[in-house]
Amino acid sequence: MEREPQPNGELPGKVVLPQRLSVRWPGNARLAVLLTLECYGGEAFSTIPFTATTYNYGLRRGIWEVLESLEKLEVKATLHFPGVTVEAYPHVIEAVAKAGHEVAALGYRYEPHWDFNEAEERKNIERAIAAIEGVTNKRPKGWRTPQARPSLYTLQLLGELGFVWDSSLHNDEIPYRMEFDEGSLIEIPFNHVTDYRTYYVPPPSPPAHKLFSVWEDELDVLYKESERERSMLTLSLHPAFFGRPGELDTLEQFIAKIKQLEGTWFATCSDVAVWWEQNRNWV
Repeated sequence: MEREPQPNGELPGKVVLPQRLSVRWPGNARLAVLLTLECYGGEAFSTIPFTATTYNYGLRRGIWEVLESLEKLEVKATLHFPGVTVEAYPHVIEAVAKAGHEVAALGYRYEPHWDFNEAEERKNIERAIAAIEGVTNKRPKGWRTPQARPSLYTLQLLGELGFVWDSSLHNDEIPYRMEFDEGSLIEIPFNHVTDYRTYYVPPPSPPAHKLFSVWEDELDVLYKESERERSMLTLSLHPAFFGRPGELDTLEQFIAKIKQLEGTWFATCSDVAVWWEQNRNWV
């Protein structure tokens, strides 16, 4: 039975939901798999508590371990950076881009946007764009709002400023399109089950094998469902945690398991967004 489209709720603009049973991935894959990383250190916080130094490991060491693993596993990822992190670690962003991964925006600082007014929000987005463009010579196509907490203006401004996709919301399992007076966005939602923050903030952290078990359950259900209608698995990770030996080994095991399944498509967020735009007959 086809699921009925749901009302817009509080989202701005026009939301165009797909007919789920008509969705197809490239090569008729069953499951799209997106590896996304949120990359920042203590520099991304306006006020830096001592505990924020934990995140510095991600940019000093963790990111290099993650890039090495991704190369070994032959998969591409989407890495989100706040603008201030791009300015502080340009060599990291250059290495990520050189390795063929996608560089996307994560605000200018890692701070909630919910209370921003429109002028503040526009300035924040423009500063993030300028920082990434200054290092990569490419305008970022994608955005994720820090803490997944956009303001009332975020999505509409992203469309107006030329972004192709957003990945800030938790309100679906597959992408959909948002149309505004100026511009549009493909929303690529994710969820709490596969978001590292669910387990690592606040501490204590669970053992890596327990997290692997949770992800395996999610994968098993999504893969089974994909026999009937195409599905999507989006991991949201952080190199400060998954760049450490135990967690990285767990991640490698999990990706290896996915690669053994028939009909999986590892993609960047832009890969998915472009594919979605090219197949509007789903609606």
